[in-house]
Amino acid sequence: MEIDIKLEGIDKVVAKMRPDIYKKSLNKTLNDIGSKVKTQSTKAVRQRYNIKAKTVKDNMQVKRSRYSDLSFALHIASGRRNIINFGARQVKKGVNVKVKKTSGVKLVKGAFIGNNGRTVFKRVKDKRLPIKAIKTLSIPQMFNKDIMQEVDKDASSNFNKRFKTNFEFYISKA
Repeated sequence: MEIDIKLEGIDKVVAKMRPDIYKKSLNKTLNDIGSKVKTQSTKAVRQRYNIKAKTVKDNMQVKRSRYSDLSFALHIASGRRNIINFGARQVKKGVNVKVKKTSGVKLVKGAFIGNNGRTVFKRVKDKRLPIKAIKTLSIPQMFNKDIMQEVDKDASSNFNKRFKTNFEFYISKA
């Protein structure tokens, strides 16, 4: 999943100003807006899902803009998450877990926490072994269409203001 920001009508502005200041301003603006997008998207996911911010951020890869390559990319990748990441708690009958913040706590009967508290397992048969890890959503699945539209709208609305501020800063230094 990637977010692209497209600029329209900038060619007229570039013709009238110094290209080096334009590139510096654009580079700084892309990195500022990109960092804000990362923070806002993490917050938006956490409003809907009972997951730690660190877990979400650890699955994001950022390619920051550089003066030679004016593009910012945010790549989100992970496999399906074990339900231990959603506040799982061992109880007598199994494991209580709350994946979505809007829904209540769910009981997974017969499940148990193992692997030094890092995984929730459930027995496949009545015997002791085999066991399987219980998994749910992956991090990219949490970034649904609504979250991405909300973040994209905010980034687009703040871009021009941020660019103007950065441009004025660099032009005053010249």
